[in-house]
Amino acid sequence: MSSYNVVITEVTPLDSLDIFDYIAFELREPDPVNCLLSKIRSKVESLEEYPE
Repeated sequence: MSSYNVVITEVTPLDSLDIFDYIAFELREPDPVNCLLSKIRSKVESLEEYPE
């Protein structure tokens, strides 16, 4: 099975970062943000083997 190189660029819309900051700091609820970021990281890492 082929392995792919995944390149992450800084193209994230600022609105997404603002939402993460709002939830984590204004609402003082970092757990949902950490959970979401963990899921995103996991999906990105899986692209190396399963890019579809």
